[in-house]
Amino acid sequence: MDIVKKYEDRIDYWVSEKDRGIYDAMNKGTILALGYWLNYMNSGDFFYDYNVVWDIFSKSTTSIKNYNDLCLIYGDWIVRFGEHSFVFKPKNLKNLYKRMVFSHNAAFFRLQSLKKEGLYNIRFKISADFDIIQKLYLKKYDFMYVPRIISEIEGLHGVSNNKILKATLERFIITFNNSNRKIFSIFSFSYEMLYSAFIFMLRKIVPGYLRQLRRRLLYNKNKEKICC
Repeated sequence: MDIVKKYEDRIDYWVSEKDRGIYDAMNKGTILALGYWLNYMNSGDFFYDYNVVWDIFSKSTTSIKNYNDLCLIYGDWIVRFGEHSFVFKPKNLKNLYKRMVFSHNAAFFRLQSLKKEGLYNIRFKISADFDIIQKLYLKKYDFMYVPRIISEIEGLHGVSNNKILKATLERFIITFNNSNRKIFSIFSFSYEMLYSAFIFMLRKIVPGYLRQLRRRLLYNKNKEKICC
């Protein structure tokens, strides 16, 4: 709260109270929001540089304003693993039937669309962002990719990373409820659970120094992308 109070003169409204999880808090902010576009930034995460919002909503003003059906703008993001950072680019939107293809921190949501579709389902403690994004996509809302780094996030302490199997189960329930492809969802979930269990066990048995070595190799491979 010290940080909030320090910049209180720059904040229109803030509230500190008990909630029922991160998505309940995000819903409260969404309900109170008065603008056209929203970005949800977690504690410890931040925009890649000072020009992010300007680049997207000024340089791209014409294409955005003339695109009345545009619901979501997304881009690239950086994940920090200790002293190393890696650039990630969104996957094909067609993969939204089973998993997130971009970071919600690297996306701007149209406020009107979120309120129309019922906000975040707080039943899901880890993957409610996937739920609302998948709903928007399946209902044919328009998404637009912006080829620039939008956010930088912490990769060591995220909720989803510490609860891989639960996150996979939530994604299955979400996809099963949202999609008409029920049988496909079951087969996809079976594969995802096996893969998630494998990754979970791998992280338990692979020595820490080998994981650090892998990160260093990835860092050297991605270093030029971050600098450019």
